[in-house]
Formats: sequence, structure tokens, C-alpha cells
Amino acid sequence: MTRLSPVPILVLGLAALAGCGKTEPKAGPAAAPPSSSAAGAAQAASSTGQAAPPFAPVQPEAQAGKVPSGGVEAGRKVAAAAEPAMKEIIDIDDPKVSAGGKPAIVYYYLNRTPPDRFFMADMESIAAEYRGRVLFFRINVTAAESAGKRPKEVSAVPMLALIRGKERSWKKGAPGDNAKGELRFLIEDWLSQ
Repeated sequence: MTRLSPVPILVLGLAALAGCGKTEPKAGPAAAPPSSSAAGAAQAASSTGQAAPPFAPVQPEAQAGKVPSGGVEAGRKVAAAAEPAMKEIIDIDDPKVSAGGKPAIVYYYLNRTPPDRFFMADMESIAAEYRGRVLFFRINVTAAESAGKRPKEVSAVPMLALIRGKERSWKKGAPGDNAKGELRFLIEDWLSQ
């Protein structure tokens, strides 16, 4: 009895699986004619009796004659969009607060109290609304205290410091049902002065 080698069976199995997972191009204006793809070139070569060229994957954008999108500019846009509207700092005298000559709001919080967690969401939403007009920062009171940077004005949390140039105005944050409306009113009133 002759025993078959497992190698040819393995090669046949791999050859059968090699085509699995391939998808056919979608019909419509985005799909290119088969002659521009590697499969089309192989088909043309086999009909003329020539050897088929090695497989070269073609990107869908290239098949449709489009330049692939992305690159450095797309990366910059994604990075700008991903940048948080409110930045974490430890000291109110951080140079970032006065950078750019824009008014700034510094939000003092404790992340372990429920009112602060609710107010934080409102502050982040307001910071996104006023992006470009006002700089927003947040300071964890515990971190500021351990660094020796907690101002005497911060006696309770949440606390807001509204900063314009050398002028500082302190306001107690008021978490609640209309916190966003109150914050908008406070900021608009402060900006109009």
C-alpha cells in the first residue's frame, strides 16, 4: 500500500483557501473596469498566452482613478478635533492660562463628589461651545493642594476663576438642572463687560 504524503494535500488546501475572504468590487460608478485591476491584467495575459503578472493589490481609490485621501492635513484635523476643550493644569498661574491674550476660566473641582461630576460634564460642554473665544482649564483641588498651589479663594467646590489679563473674578459653581444656562449667562455677561 502506498502512503500519500500530507504535503500535497496541505498545498491543495491552502490553494483552495487562498481565494477566501476576497470581495468582488461593487458595481456602480466607483468600480473600475476589470482591465485596470490585477485580475484584469492576469485575464488579458492568459488570453494572449503570456504569463500572468504577480498579484499586486490595488487600492479601491486607485481603481476608481481617485487619489487616496488622508495624509498630514487629515491627521492635523483629527488631532485638532481630538484636543480637549478644557485642559488640566495644577496652578492657576500656569503660563498657558495667560497665553494667547484670551480670557480664561479655571474650574476647581473634586472628582469624588457627585455634584462635581455632573458639573464637569456641563463645563466640558460649555468649553466646547466657547472654543476659540475663551480658554478653559480645570484644576483638581487635591492635586493643587498637594503641590501647594491652592488659592485661598477656593474654599468650596466647584469654584470658577474668571481671568482677563491681571483681573480675576471668583464665582461659586452651581450644579443643577439649569447649570449650562447659568454658565452661559455668566460667561456672556462677563465677556460683555
